[in-house]
Amino acid sequence: AGALRALRGGGAVIEPVEGERDYRAADLAGTRLFVTGLPATVDDVRLYLAFESFGRLLEAHVAKPGLGYVLFEEIETADAALAAMENAQVSGKAIRVKRARSFYILKEQEARQSLLSAQREREEKTQALIAEQSRRVKMMEERSFHQSSSLSRHIREADIRDMRKRVAREMRIEGLFRDHPGPVVGPRNPQTMRSQRIEQGATGPWHPGYNPSAAAAAAARDMA
Repeated sequence: AGALRALRGGGAVIEPVEGERDYRAADLAGTRLFVTGLPATVDDVRLYLAFESFGRLLEAHVAKPGLGYVLFEEIETADAALAAMENAQVSGKAIRVKRARSFYILKEQEARQSLLSAQREREEKTQALIAEQSRRVKMMEERSFHQSSSLSRHIREADIRDMRKRVAREMRIEGLFRDHPGPVVGPRNPQTMRSQRIEQGATGPWHPGYNPSAAAAAAARDMA
């Protein structure tokens, strides 16, 4: 097997193809084209002749019957050949032309896509765990609020950090962290939530339905 390669001084020569060449630079630059639909009679020379009118060709190679590659020196000539030769007739048969992608680039793209997919899956699972942890902590805090004798006592004694630890232990025992060994960090911290409860009179997303004025008045009486 060989490939027809152009000579600097003009003309071309067929050279043996020794193993898999690295065409990453050419493929990234867009100067190598992949040709399909070639007649079985087309060899390296005929493929070279079919594309040489567009500009300097560095290489023309029929990898197997019907499939070949052409490598141009400049991106402009490759663009011209790509536009003109798509569905063009070669030895009485319409061919297809597109940008080539080497084995190395395809493998890199597959690895990158696999990594991105795994990262997205992990982020989605992390968000789901955070949401479930927040839901359980909210329910635990609401139970604690209803069991407290006063709002001020609840604010003083409610330990959100401890609640989160307890919920995390429960979820770990249930096996929810089996494939997620890292810590799950929620969007709020205990000090922020305490401040929000005080500023909102224990209303808002943590205690829906409470009357802010009544809650504030009750807290003032308890603290007096």
